[in-house]
Amino acid sequence: LFYFVINKIIIFRSTAYSATGRELVQFVSIVVINYLLTQVIVQAIHSLTGEIYSGSVVAGVITIFFTYIVFDRIVFRTGRPRGRNRR
Repeated sequence: LFYFVINKIIIFRSTAYSATGRELVQFVSIVVINYLLTQVIVQAIHSLTGEIYSGSVVAGVITIFFTYIVFDRIVFRTGRPRGRNRR
């Protein structure tokens, strides 16, 4: 819940409190997808290289970019200023 609130208010500056329920459901869905994606990537790299750590690094980088883009474009898109200077 803390991670959700920080992302909504501070990171993405979303003030659409009427959309909080929808955003929370989408947020939890993305967290679950990230977990599953991380597991798949780590297992795939483990089967190719025999080690886990590089898979964790690759999965971390991929999920960071994926999460930011989805949060920015889909989850917290409402309730914030439009245009280049929105932050």
